[in-house]
Amino acid sequence: DNLEKAFEIAKKSYTDEDIFVIGGDSVYRQAEPFCSVAYITKIHKSYDADRFMVNLDNIADWKIESEEDVKTEKGLDLTFVKYVRK
Repeated sequence: DNLEKAFEIAKKSYTDEDIFVIGGDSVYRQAEPFCSVAYITKIHKSYDADRFMVNLDNIADWKIESEEDVKTEKGLDLTFVKYVRK
């Protein structure tokens, strides 16, 4: 019934490296305090939207560990970025 319990249950069977969060902005915002690594796909295009993932570039606890060059897939320019919590 909450993410804290979900992570406790998951950690009984899996290592931290094997637990991933996939969801919308609400799930990401709730899960961010429990995470130590974030794999982010940055899409280099603006969209009209009312929901956004938290921008880890603006949170002092997170730093970029690796960042790939821009790739174009299906007409979209993308950058794959790995963040780690300091």
